[in-house]
Amino acid sequence: MQRSVGIIFLLVLLPFLAISADAELGMNGAEQSLNLICDSDDDCFLSNGVSGEEMISGQENDANPLTPKVVSLEFTMKPSQNQLTLLPENLNSLVIDLIIREDLSGWAQPDLEVELKLGASENSWIIDGAGPALNAQPQSYELENESLDMSNGRMLLPGEIIRLRISFQLERPSNWELRLRGLSNIELDIDWSVDPAQADVDEPSSRQQPRQSSEVEIWHDGALVGDDSDCFEFDLEENELFNIIIIWEQVPIEVKQPHQTPDLIGPGNRNTPTPNVKTTSDGETEIKTYQYRGLESGEYRLCLDGRDDKFQPYSWLGRITYEGIGPNSPSQFEGDGSWESGTTIMGDSSQSEIIEASGFFTLAFGFLMLFGVIGAAAVQPTWKWTRRLMLPLSGVLIILGGIAHPVTMWGESLPEEGSINIERLLENRLEQIWQVLEPGTPQNTIAEHLGSTFGILVGEQLLMNIEVSNAIQMEDGRYQLQSPEMEGIRIDRLIFNFLNEVGAGHGGDGLLPERSVNFVLQAGRALTLDLLILEALMVVEEVPQNSNIQIDWTMTNAGASGSVLNPAWVSRPTEISLQDWSILQASLFPELISISYCDCGQDQMDLNWAPSTTLDPRDLPSADGLTYAIGFGSSAALMMFTGVLLIVITGFVETRRRRNANRLASVFYH
Repeated sequence: MQRSVGIIFLLVLLPFLAISADAELGMNGAEQSLNLICDSDDDCFLSNGVSGEEMISGQENDANPLTPKVVSLEFTMKPSQNQLTLLPENLNSLVIDLIIREDLSGWAQPDLEVELKLGASENSWIIDGAGPALNAQPQSYELENESLDMSNGRMLLPGEIIRLRISFQLERPSNWELRLRGLSNIELDIDWSVDPAQADVDEPSSRQQPRQSSEVEIWHDGALVGDDSDCFEFDLEENELFNIIIIWEQVPIEVKQPHQTPDLIGPGNRNTPTPNVKTTSDGETEIKTYQYRGLESGEYRLCLDGRDDKFQPYSWLGRITYEGIGPNSPSQFEGDGSWESGTTIMGDSSQSEIIEASGFFTLAFGFLMLFGVIGAAAVQPTWKWTRRLMLPLSGVLIILGGIAHPVTMWGESLPEEGSINIERLLENRLEQIWQVLEPGTPQNTIAEHLGSTFGILVGEQLLMNIEVSNAIQMEDGRYQLQSPEMEGIRIDRLIFNFLNEVGAGHGGDGLLPERSVNFVLQAGRALTLDLLILEALMVVEEVPQNSNIQIDWTMTNAGASGSVLNPAWVSRPTEISLQDWSILQASLFPELISISYCDCGQDQMDLNWAPSTTLDPRDLPSADGLTYAIGFGSSAALMMFTGVLLIVITGFVETRRRRNANRLASVFYH
């Protein structure tokens, strides 16, 4: 009976006595929170679970202003980190529920020093305690959206230390309490993590101990961990063409393995010839296709080599194929890298309004009318009001509406200093992408630059001039502008010309360096998205009177579209609200965007993308900062019309007076 009562008592207390052994920073929900836990005053740590003591406390009787007492508490996560984790740029929140018992008003709360170590990321803050900082009441110390140190990269590696140290200074005898069991915690928004041990399912596989594959035309999963070599042996029958397809999962650039051509060793331990290589990226995965011709039958060994401190999961399969099935040679590779303009047009293009290019016709007509006024004044008008009012007034109106107006518009449309055009915008973008893809660049830096809209970072200004030719009215009455500068853009030519200019084209073996291949894929995607959103932002309330449009936008933060590791449109014009920008992102981002590169000794890439099917005119914002020359506005046409009307009236009156005078003269002389 006593034993049964004891078991029941333990079962009741078990939820309160259980100590969680879970401790991990990862992307799963529970792994994004670390709680401060103490099993005793001297045994404190960080963990995902909620367990241990409800609070720990201390009494400092010797503290005084001359010899203050410093209390330090340290919490190290245990067990240690197992996952490979991409740290966020900001700390979501930190709550330390610390109070001084004697301080009922909150005015004597001490400042709290916080040190947070997340692997190589060292961070420290001071949270004010006494007075208005805590609203004059004893409450928890909190931090929200604080920047984390990313100077040593964003990767948290397995086995690295995660530690929180807090300290505070007491200047009088005090009793303090730190409340636990979920009341004191750290919150981090982790977007990516992986357990390398679980992902490395291909082991054992090495050059000395290759893994046997009974069938080559099936998917083989694995992970390339560090500088290991993953090797597979398989039998291959005689064939015309043999493809090895490797799908690399996307990982942060800090741990991305080099995607070198794998070793394929055939019968007699002989290396196979260099294959043709096709690379395709859709923003989520990178697919490498290696094509070999005329391999003899026999046993083959495929080896993928890694690099120290790198990690990346993959899947691969072999496929026997034949000539004429798919792009098996450079001649069969489409090589279509053209930008297709007009995909965001929401109105009827056949009903577009043509925008006058320069105002030359208005100026020529104005001078013609002015010469008419001067000529009319030179023939000695018979009506006194012609000389005193009609001709001077019509001349002034024609000068204002037909000459000064177009000249003023020309002056307003002149590019501002530092302004660029679309061609220069794309050149700057390519230069930025090339620089940021330099080996060793942290993932957060790459994501910031590649994901920025037009390559313009937060706080920077885009000053650009663009020529438009047509205005297409949408159902809501606004107009979309079309630019001839955005038609017929060959993204592939821009990319390969840039590579040749910087001397990063094909090497002696006819293949592009790894950095150049990555550049082709990233630049193709970035330029496509830049042109897409630029076209979508060309929305105005009324038809411009001049074809030269000026864009003046200062960029600010915005949520990203696309994947976490390959974001898009993370900066937005300050003139567009975050809500409107988020709606545009969601409805505009393509259903599919895929960039393929054929490393076949030629400069060829395929750009395949499917526009969004959910885009609606209401999703397109009207952005301030997109301006055009207006001169004297609509009043210019009124002035010109009035001036011409006065000339017509004057001509009619003068003609009639002269006709009457001739009639009277003929009657008088006869």
